[in-house]
Amino acid sequence: MSEIKPAMTWQEWEERESYGQGDGPHDWMGFNWNGLIGDKGPHAGAALLLRGQPFGFTWEMVDALDEAVSDIWAAGHEFDVGDDANAATKQRAAMVETIRDLIAALLPPRPSPTE
Repeated sequence: MSEIKPAMTWQEWEERESYGQGDGPHDWMGFNWNGLIGDKGPHAGAALLLRGQPFGFTWEMVDALDEAVSDIWAAGHEFDVGDDANAATKQRAAMVETIRDLIAALLPPRPSPTE
């Protein structure tokens, strides 16, 4: 799989941050997405729709997936399980890493430690 790029830069997130704050629910179906997303496309649209939603993603989830990858590798190295099992362990770890990267690409950049 090719490199998974973030939906938007920090600046692009900040430019869209104030949209929808304090003006009630939105009619997303009739909304002018081109004005909000511009040339960023559906990746940015998905990121914006998921942000702050109870069904959306968080950096804590990304961190948990990082830990899961470490756990998969640790479990695979605990036993001498043979080449087939090691290949399966590599595939599982790679799949979890891909899921982690896909989720991370839908999130705004992590806040700096000073924020």
